[in-house]
Amino acid sequence: MNSTVKPNFFSLDENLAGYGVTGNTDYQVTTTKDGGSFEYHPYIVDSSDDTVLDDGMYASQIRMSAGATQDSNEVWTLMHRVFVYNDYNLGSYLRSAVSSDRQQANYGTGNYEATYIPFDSLSEIPENATKEQLEELQETTTVNGADAWEAYTAALREAVALVYAPRLWNTFATDGGTYEQFEDAARALYNATQEIEACSVSSGAAGVKSALNAIVPDDTYVVMENGSPKLDDEGNEIRDTYEYYDARHTYFGREDYVSYTYTRFKPERRTAERLISRWEEGLKGKDVEPISAVEAAYATHRLNLYASRLIRVRAYKEHLNTAINTYRSIFNAGQQQFSTASWTDFVTAYNFATSVNAMAIGTTISGSENLAGDGLRQSMVNEARGQLIKAAKKLVEGEDEVDFTALNAAINDNRATYNAGAANWTTASWAEFKTAYENAVAVAANTSATQAEVDAARSTLLTKASQLEQKAEEGGISFEEIDDVLPILIEESEDSGNKFLVGLNPDYLDSLEDFIVTTGGYTYEITENESMDWYSTGALLTVYDANGDEVAAYTFVLFGDVTGEGEVGIDDAMTMIAICSLVEVGDWQYCDCTDEYAESFAADVCHDGMIDISDAMLMIANASLVEQINQNWTCYDDPDSFAI
Repeated sequence: MNSTVKPNFFSLDENLAGYGVTGNTDYQVTTTKDGGSFEYHPYIVDSSDDTVLDDGMYASQIRMSAGATQDSNEVWTLMHRVFVYNDYNLGSYLRSAVSSDRQQANYGTGNYEATYIPFDSLSEIPENATKEQLEELQETTTVNGADAWEAYTAALREAVALVYAPRLWNTFATDGGTYEQFEDAARALYNATQEIEACSVSSGAAGVKSALNAIVPDDTYVVMENGSPKLDDEGNEIRDTYEYYDARHTYFGREDYVSYTYTRFKPERRTAERLISRWEEGLKGKDVEPISAVEAAYATHRLNLYASRLIRVRAYKEHLNTAINTYRSIFNAGQQQFSTASWTDFVTAYNFATSVNAMAIGTTISGSENLAGDGLRQSMVNEARGQLIKAAKKLVEGEDEVDFTALNAAINDNRATYNAGAANWTTASWAEFKTAYENAVAVAANTSATQAEVDAARSTLLTKASQLEQKAEEGGISFEEIDDVLPILIEESEDSGNKFLVGLNPDYLDSLEDFIVTTGGYTYEITENESMDWYSTGALLTVYDANGDEVAAYTFVLFGDVTGEGEVGIDDAMTMIAICSLVEVGDWQYCDCTDEYAESFAADVCHDGMIDISDAMLMIANASLVEQINQNWTCYDDPDSFAI
């Protein structure tokens, strides 16, 4: 029949009535003879009342009436029950655990110290708790990794069984029903999660390192001292690289492969190296994000995939042979007037060059420059030529030499302090150190200095360096010297507002953060450049003060890297030649530049404020290892151009 259904009596549970809940008596629905069902919401809740209901059963009685259109009215009574219970955040803990996708391979099986706030103490955490208040609630316990994994998986299974089980009245809400198990399940899952995380290890990075070493052999070794590994100030083993002439030195570069195959392989190698670095930092006890088995497996897969696609090209030895012929007469004449140290370096370089020149190129594929297998690498040929030319240029006449080694080492050790300036030191102590340092540099440059003068300059420098007195700390950011290259922050004239980070060592771009020093709560963020996703020309260093407010942003400039790929190669030189063929000398003075300013700055490898063919020629010489681009930069003569 056609009918109108509505509640005509509502007996609300008296306990609900006191918590902002009323019965919904204004509802009605019209049905048809076709039959079916209808949805009725029996309660109206006052959302402004935040009183929490006590756990338990709340029963209300509702009388429904159906007004007939053809026959008599029909009335029936419903009992509506509401059951309130505390799930103790079990659902939230479970969702977090599932999304974490923990793998057993990422956790150790030994004993570990787990420090955390236990489940039963969570209710004691005050609102807006301080770090000290949270630490007071923490407890430390020893857990076994294997046992912790079993406890974690068991807690997961129990949580799933409770959260996703149907809420049946006779099994859920009665005395001793399922709802009473939520507290124990939440406690077990929360505590198990804290304890398994204490057993976390980086499981996959060792495999990544093995895969990378199989492609690019590790050419570093542990430095030994008195029969034991030499350690740094943090207790870590010190490693060094095999000399260029050592058979264990690795030669692996862009020039050894077809360009596009190396370009595709390089990002995968970089990813693998970053994972390995993160893993090794973790082994040293530093707080780094663990490496999951999935992450490591994916990195290893892509590394091997693109390594298998590398195509070797033959090496050319013509320039190396020319260098050998150029210096053969000096080698054949013997040491004669040259100092022992410089002659020894020259002989080592000459012998290495001749041995490389005698190596077989390998078998090329017919009709191409590609190798059918392994063979001499162009990177080794280039290194041999460069080392020979450098050693020949450093030949020094004279038998009796004053030993400047210790003095130069003292200067190198204190150069970063000197270059950083007086900002961190008291006026008196800095003045004495500055005088001692500048005197040491002058003595080191004096070829007529006696050994006594050299030793005295070194002693005074070391003494004054040890007597430097630090000022009260102020916020800021500075850099440590990286193999004779000192990063510095510079600013152009106030009119342009351009700011740059120069003095970058191309061999340490990946680890630049290890040489950044912040004080007074300052922080920073490095953003890779847009062209190559790399920490090179065009990348950005943003500095923030202790309040998190941005202080300044500096654009990376690696002199010679106009393409932003993280190294200075022949492609940069070719780009420069193309530029110089299109613009007149002087057209790219910095004060006239706006767009692509960092790339323009990087192109000025001669540091003369101009971009011309001389910059391109220096890039070519750098790529050929004939000359080296100076990454250290000083202010131009024109004070209106730049001010440090």
